[in-house]
Amino acid sequence: MKTVPRLYTQRCTLTKIIESDLPYLHQVLFDGESIRFLPELYDVAKTADGLKQIIISFNTYLSQDEGILWGIRLDDNLIGFIAVMDLSVEPTIFYAIHSNYRRLGYMTECVHKVIDFLFERDICDYIQTEVYIDNKASLKLLFKNGFEIVDKGNEKYFLRKNNPI
Repeated sequence: MKTVPRLYTQRCTLTKIIESDLPYLHQVLFDGESIRFLPELYDVAKTADGLKQIIISFNTYLSQDEGILWGIRLDDNLIGFIAVMDLSVEPTIFYAIHSNYRRLGYMTECVHKVIDFLFERDICDYIQTEVYIDNKASLKLLFKNGFEIVDKGNEKYFLRKNNPI
């Protein structure tokens, strides 16, 4: 895959994140919940250069068929992102959405669309993630999308969804 596939949900469009999106991505990542539940990403993205490095890294992953970074857009405004990485070895998904758009179902429908895309195109046989045990909203989203807990440790649940085909 050499380009980020454009995906459509009932209310959102998922597209490539570009440099002009960085201020909006900054707003998504520098929110209390995002910092709390994605501390590893926050550590990388603390600066404008760090945010740019994330985009550069995902462009490299994309060129190697190892990952995709989608921006979630509502009426052309970036409201969040979904990333998948390590597609050939340990396919992993992670995501965040701006606080103004949480608990409205946007992320649930977007994660569903991304998983359908990955499985329908046989890009991976399963997808996994890890979530802090106290991140109730994310756990609810993942359970709605068919993920199951496969392990627990270090204050996190490890979840997985297998391709049903």
